[in-house]
Amino acid sequence: MAKSLKTLKTKLKKARLKAAKQKTKSKSNGKKGEPDFLLALDPLFRTPPGDKRAIDGSRVMYTLQHRMGRAGGVYTKAQLMVRTGLEKMYWSKVMAQEKKMSDAALNEYLDLQRDRAERLLTKYLGKYRDFLNKFYADDEIEVMMQYISIDDKRENDIIFIQGFVELGGDTIKLAVDVADVIAALESFNAGTKGIRDRYERNRRIARRTLSLPGVNRDLKERCKLIDKNAVTNKLLRQRNAS
Repeated sequence: MAKSLKTLKTKLKKARLKAAKQKTKSKSNGKKGEPDFLLALDPLFRTPPGDKRAIDGSRVMYTLQHRMGRAGGVYTKAQLMVRTGLEKMYWSKVMAQEKKMSDAALNEYLDLQRDRAERLLTKYLGKYRDFLNKFYADDEIEVMMQYISIDDKRENDIIFIQGFVELGGDTIKLAVDVADVIAALESFNAGTKGIRDRYERNRRIARRTLSLPGVNRDLKERCKLIDKNAVTNKLLRQRNAS
């Protein structure tokens, strides 16, 4: 949605001031103006190697080099836009056109570039998940890293590494808090029913989570709702508001 002219000018002023103070440079991935997603994202979650025991009762040990859980690094979309350099790229493009366009045209251009930058962030996160899955392929685990809704505003959704599930399977192998994995399953299935394979796999993961050690009654009820296709955005908003 287009911003008001006053808001646009205020944001442009702030962007110019921020750009003037910018001391660091985003590293390029070879495409003009686009930062390298791996160089930008991986340091946010990297940690020295450490052993973690599987939570499924198998007692298998895994050596992780990326932090799990909220304490390991939680980010909103806006924060990742800044950390990846996409926010800087976005405002650079807008400011470059500021004197070449009418206010109305610039306002529309701002929205178009914002949409493009956010789509690039989604693309980068997808590539980063692929990187992590290849990184841990020998351990036969896959990363669980999705946005989680915390209120009724999408811009406040948070993302972090919730845990790992078995490669191609439906059992949660590693997690700091199983509730975070369940929240990720809920958020995805409530809003993205079009990706059938992921949607159905999330239902199976929820079903298998019922038998994990230490899963309490509340989490089991939430898993059952996921399995029954009963999780909606309205339900999540009501729960977040309570």
